[in-house]
Amino acid sequence: MKKIIEAVIMIGVIFGGIIVHIEPSKAVETDFSVSALIPDNQIDKSKKIF
Repeated sequence: MKKIIEAVIMIGVIFGGIIVHIEPSKAVETDFSVSALIPDNQIDKSKKIF
C-alpha cells in the first residue's frame, strides 16, 4: 500500500511540474537584415552561401 501511495505522489509531482513549467512563447520583432560579403578571391560571384 505504501508503494502505491508513493507512486501516486511521484506521478502527481511529475505532472504538476510539467503543467507549471508550460509557458506560451512570445514573438519578438527584429529590425535587421543579413547580406553576404563576397570576397575578392571567390571564383563564382553568383554563389552567395552563408
